[in-house]
Amino acid sequence: MKCIILILCLFLLGAESFWKRQSSEDPRDVVRQGLLNLYRISNSVGWFNSTGWEDPESEEYCSWYGITCDEKNTMITLNLTNNNLNGKIYNEWKDLVGLLHVDLSHNNLTGSFPKSIEDLDDLTYLDFSYNKLSDVLPYLIGKGTWTKLQTVNLNHNEFLGLVPSAFELLPSLTTLDLSNNQLTGLLFSDVKKGNLLQCDLSGNHFRCPIATWTESLCQAECSDHVRAPAIMPKLALAALILFWISFPLAIMAIFVFEKGWGFWKRGTVHYQPVNMDNPFDDAE
Repeated sequence: MKCIILILCLFLLGAESFWKRQSSEDPRDVVRQGLLNLYRISNSVGWFNSTGWEDPESEEYCSWYGITCDEKNTMITLNLTNNNLNGKIYNEWKDLVGLLHVDLSHNNLTGSFPKSIEDLDDLTYLDFSYNKLSDVLPYLIGKGTWTKLQTVNLNHNEFLGLVPSAFELLPSLTTLDLSNNQLTGLLFSDVKKGNLLQCDLSGNHFRCPIATWTESLCQAECSDHVRAPAIMPKLALAALILFWISFPLAIMAIFVFEKGWGFWKRGTVHYQPVNMDNPFDDAE
């Protein structure tokens, strides 16, 4: 019993110590570590300008290239446009709390839209244009968090599927540019909602019908014969390869089963009943 009480006390002391460390952690250390993670995963050695970023011991990130802080040394702007960032886009935006302005345009970033950026409640400007981002956009993008967001620019990427209606409902959004992607569906309502003043959806292939106001305000065009997204031929090719791999295996399995079944039948011993009154009749 004493051992159990001792173990419980040690556990509680350890939990208390851990909680104190977590609660006393400097938020600036979290931001600094988040920035260093972004630097590492985006081909840091290839950046055109990495002033300040290349020193892992540097604590004053407000002086790093592309970063602007306010009078309280809170980071409010991250602008790394046209800086040769490569690889998967950063996806731990919750660590960069306080950001108002994010611009990673004109780079070579890949991957899907980083859902965690919705954790930036104070964000007002977002620009991921001219990258190689792909996949579908989150259906409820920004809902309930992006109340201050005014500008979204995602043009010249490779996004697929639908334009979420959530864009139309962001209360402060006035500028939206999703042009030159591979979007095929537009979920905006027939009657314009929200406060959009500038909108560009051109260079996509929307399926009819679409809201008429998007044709005039957003330069959206639709067709009854929408070509399949770029991902469809890849899926068809994968299915064809899978068929050619599985078909011979299926034939081989059938062949082995038939041979095994025939062998088992031939090897089965058939016993005949013995006449117990004269057991040697069969021997004769």
